Amino acid sequence: MNLKETYVLIDGGYLSKITKRLGKDGIRLDIDLNLFAITLAKTQSLWVSGVYYY
Repeated sequence: MNLKETYVLIDGGYLSKITKRLGKDGIRLDIDLNLFAITLAKTQSLWVSGVYYY
């Protein structure tokens, strides 16, 4: 399998809003950002070269 290299950009504000909404009683979910980015990339057959959180 040949994977294309990519960079993953994560919007902290949007991710915070989603994790708060999905968590129980308004408590945010604890997410490992690197693992999250790698998992997203694998679903699209991409190789993560870097993760940028802004």
